[in-house]
Amino acid sequence: MNSLLFLMNCFVFVIATASVIWFLGSLISYLGEKDTFFSTIKEGQVKVSRCGGVVTFFFGKIKDHIIDEKTGEITKGKDTKSEKFWEKKFGVRWIGFYPWNTIYHYRFRWNKWAKPVEKTDYEIVPRDEIVDSVYFRAPYALKLVDLETSDRLGITSEIVFTIKMRNIKTALFLTSDWLANTSAEISAAIRDFFGQRNYNDLIIMQNEINSKSVSGAVSEFVSAIKTLNTSGFGNEALPDKFGVEIDDISLLSIEIGEPKGELAKATHKKYVADREAEVVKVAAEAEAGRIRMVAEADAKKIELLGETTAGALRKLHEALGMDGDQIGLVKLAGAIDEAGTQTVVLGSTASPILGINNPSERKVKVK
Repeated sequence: MNSLLFLMNCFVFVIATASVIWFLGSLISYLGEKDTFFSTIKEGQVKVSRCGGVVTFFFGKIKDHIIDEKTGEITKGKDTKSEKFWEKKFGVRWIGFYPWNTIYHYRFRWNKWAKPVEKTDYEIVPRDEIVDSVYFRAPYALKLVDLETSDRLGITSEIVFTIKMRNIKTALFLTSDWLANTSAEISAAIRDFFGQRNYNDLIIMQNEINSKSVSGAVSEFVSAIKTLNTSGFGNEALPDKFGVEIDDISLLSIEIGEPKGELAKATHKKYVADREAEVVKVAAEAEAGRIRMVAEADAKKIELLGETTAGALRKLHEALGMDGDQIGLVKLAGAIDEAGTQTVVLGSTASPILGINNPSERKVKVK
């Protein structure tokens, strides 16, 4: 009886302990989601812990990268520090006692390239939310209007650029709005780029976009915008200025509008007319080349036929032993042509059969 009672007590103890552990785990996870006492750690995100409005440390989880908890700088490498107990068991980080220790929340506005519900095409969707973390790498959309080319063509363009965070402290606390400022820098660079291109360059870029090819003109576009990552000509690099860098950029569309101003319209009209004239000229040259090739082929055919005929008569002449007898050869040719035959058997009996040596004695019959 005592043994049975002991076993029952052990069973109750195990159940109670497991229930407590489950309850504590659920509670910690819940508190982590609410950023109270704990905060959830998600892959690819960085958070900021504060105490009384002062930043205490940066933390997060980024594959193959190290987050400096004091400066917020992100560098490539393997994090050799072992995970803390809460991180390993529950996927959360202890941030301190609430309400003194909290996670930094801020308002974030951005444009997302997405397909709205009940729509078939992707488009730019504005977003405005209160967030508690920063994505290490994320895409943002941008639409630019009233761009101008070197020949004053109006352009509307849509792009998606991917930003990679380099320093969280610089982006969030040393810049008023890192995304708005970065977008302004990118917009200015795009305006400069298109301001040095003309109508023909735009057509080439449109063709590359439609074929989904990142080469040639589009590749030049990407390289030109990425120069913002480095300093030059007195301009400070984006990582130093805003704590971010452009990881990638995609040119989604180019819409060509009407030329601006009468002079620009006249210039554009002449440009289009010149291009159309070039197309007509190329087509005419191609047709002339085709006719010339056909003529040359016919001439070559006639030449080959002539050489073949002359060679055949020469061989026949030699076989019949008619050295110097040009009249007989001409008669032979006439007889062959009159008979319409294409085959003559040559040999030692050819002359008597054809009767060419004595043309007066018999008429030539070729079968």
